[in-house]
Amino acid sequence: MKQKNNNSTLAVNQILKDFNFKIWKKASSIAFITTPQIERIGTIFVVNKINDYHRNNVFVFDHIEKQYINSLSKEKKVEFFNNLKTVKPALIILTSSFLWSDINKFVKNCRGIDTTIVHAQFDAEGIYSVLAPYLSNAFASRSEVHGTLVNIFGVGVLLIGRSGIGKSEAAIDLVKKGHLFVADDAIRIHAMGNSLYGEPTQISKNFVAIKGVGILNVAQMFGYEKVIPYSKIDIVMEMYNDMNIIDRTFNYLKRPTFKEYEKIKLRKYNLSIITGLRAADIIETAVVDYKLKCQNIDPKKDYVVNFRKTIFDNFKK
Repeated sequence: MKQKNNNSTLAVNQILKDFNFKIWKKASSIAFITTPQIERIGTIFVVNKINDYHRNNVFVFDHIEKQYINSLSKEKKVEFFNNLKTVKPALIILTSSFLWSDINKFVKNCRGIDTTIVHAQFDAEGIYSVLAPYLSNAFASRSEVHGTLVNIFGVGVLLIGRSGIGKSEAAIDLVKKGHLFVADDAIRIHAMGNSLYGEPTQISKNFVAIKGVGILNVAQMFGYEKVIPYSKIDIVMEMYNDMNIIDRTFNYLKRPTFKEYEKIKLRKYNLSIITGLRAADIIETAVVDYKLKCQNIDPKKDYVVNFRKTIFDNFKK
């Protein structure tokens, strides 16, 4: 696994591209956000702790901030916006509590502040619900792994194994069966909370390499609806075609194995790809098994119970 550097900044222009905010004032130069923290600045100035908060962040003004500004005298209002200039916000978001007249007044008071001001059609809670995960994802540490990522029945499956084992070919078969393609070859992974997510690199996006055929564009061949930009990774499947390895290591009743990425443990299946059997069918079957186990349905436990009962009954005889 190849470790990559953490993302240290995010351009405001990227947020404007990804979110449908109404732009009321645009900064004269490209601004960069330095942390995923979202600030509520009205109360910051009340307690005079400006220096304790990050600069160059996203700042949200909701009804509390609006009421506070409206309560200020003319002199205090000038002081407030001078303090705001000191903080140097990379982006100011005004919530739905700001009417057009409120926005015009606010933008007028920000004439000396070189920052982008936008208006959202929802309240602060709505902004946090969509923007906080977005920023956490943007600033998350990322690594690269070699493999193929597909989404089967809503389960993110990371296929790993030596080069040439058939990961890419299995992915194509899975797409033909109606499942979703995420990435092939180089996959960027990052942790968010207790979950792991994967996405393609800029170079590998939409592409898959098939032995004897070449580079294929999955979106163009099977439709863009068959490709998703990222997926949570739920399980890892390592593919083998060496039966000697499988025979030496496999035990039907052994405990499940796990693979760790970014300090997150994922259930791992060791799949024997035998001549005459389609890898996609085996992978699909393993996913169904995983989904059943998530519902606490485990055939292995039932088998052990039946086995022990049979031994006990025979012993009594």
